[in-house]
Amino acid sequence: MKTDLALWQALNAYDLDAADAELPFSRRLARDNNWSHAHAQATVEEYKRFIYLVCVSGTVLTPSEDVDQAWHLHLIYTRDYWDRFCDQTLGRKIHHGPTQGGAAEDSKYLDAYRRTLSLYETDFGTPPPASIWPDPVKRFQPHNPSSYVIRLPKRQVFLCLTSGASLLLAGCAATAVAIADAILAWTGFAVMAVILMALNLKHLKIGGLAGFVFGGLPVVGVLTFMFGEFAHDVTKGRFPIDYSRALMATVFLGAWMLMYLAPKNGGRSSGGGGGCGGSSGCSTGCGGGCGGD
Repeated sequence: MKTDLALWQALNAYDLDAADAELPFSRRLARDNNWSHAHAQATVEEYKRFIYLVCVSGTVLTPSEDVDQAWHLHLIYTRDYWDRFCDQTLGRKIHHGPTQGGAAEDSKYLDAYRRTLSLYETDFGTPPPASIWPDPVKRFQPHNPSSYVIRLPKRQVFLCLTSGASLLLAGCAATAVAIADAILAWTGFAVMAVILMALNLKHLKIGGLAGFVFGGLPVVGVLTFMFGEFAHDVTKGRFPIDYSRALMATVFLGAWMLMYLAPKNGGRSSGGGGGCGGSSGCSTGCGGGCGGD
């Protein structure tokens, strides 16, 4: 049961997505963390719930990693955060306090996270969603393998593998190097390149289309010919040179696109175990509390 209905209504009416923004808050959050837009929107709602709990509890609470990513991003919008959000909507200042490190701090923020989960269920009448609020052990585990995993877009990986396999099978079936083979091989590569570019054109424009074209494609071209020749030589000529080069061109183009579109901050997790995020310097926890200044 909500203890401050007026505050909750004000928070519920507060919209972080500016109507006239080409890249609104939730879409930026999704892009920066390699999330779906739906997950980013759900995280924004959980962020508002967390801030509500901080206000009504009067104590330091700790967010989940996903919620903290939303908090970090909101803090960058300084005028919106301090003026429209804290002063006008909440009527108080909410400060972000990263850990100072050490066992005592770890224990402090672990307790604060447990307290947050308990208060959430008490005030909202339901447990927090596990997809955004993991259990304390998972939230603060010292080594999270997912922190070191690059999430690759599934459709791009599928297309690269499918096109590569198709070229490989076609090359194995070929018995001679002919003009028809060259046309078929490079047409297949061109089709896959156009599809990959079309699927990612919006993101490529955001990241810089010129940087993508001039920064990596020359390297892709060099690698294509080097490894194409290598594959041709290893198979003792049984794998036609044009198929070899087209196959390598597809593989390296897909790899370069995946690298170019990968989140620059390393995604949603920090390099540390239960950290609050890579950009803030948080280590194993952080907290939020009301301030008087």
